[in-house]
Amino acid sequence: MNKRQLIAALVEKSGIKLTEDDPAFLLVDLNLLVLESRTSEAAIQLEAATEKFNAVTTRNVDDFVSVANEALSKFMQRTNEIKISLDNLAARPAQAGAVAASASPPAPTKSSRHGTLLWWLLPLVFGAGVLVGVGMAFAVLK
Repeated sequence: MNKRQLIAALVEKSGIKLTEDDPAFLLVDLNLLVLESRTSEAAIQLEAATEKFNAVTTRNVDDFVSVANEALSKFMQRTNEIKISLDNLAARPAQAGAVAASASPPAPTKSSRHGTLLWWLLPLVFGAGVLVGVGMAFAVLK
């Protein structure tokens, strides 16, 4: 608002007429200077606090991602070990049946195929959950 607009607003509100050279405008200018210096100080402090917050947040997210990746890697490794063990257990009865010259080994049942499929789906679902969690964390932080 310039001085003429302020004078018009004061005349309308109080009926007191001022000129542009009135000392009251010196107080207005002084208030503006003080307000400007205080807001610039606050802006500098806010910027420093924001940078510190972003650094801490980024560090925490990076730590979380590395821990999640390590856990997922161990989970995938253990899942693979279990799958190999299960495959070895399934192969032993077939080998024993061939040695005994009995009937051909039984065909895999639906439940065993579903079990094998389940062992492959579990790490996939877990990994997808971790990725969604990390994505949501980034979305919340932005």
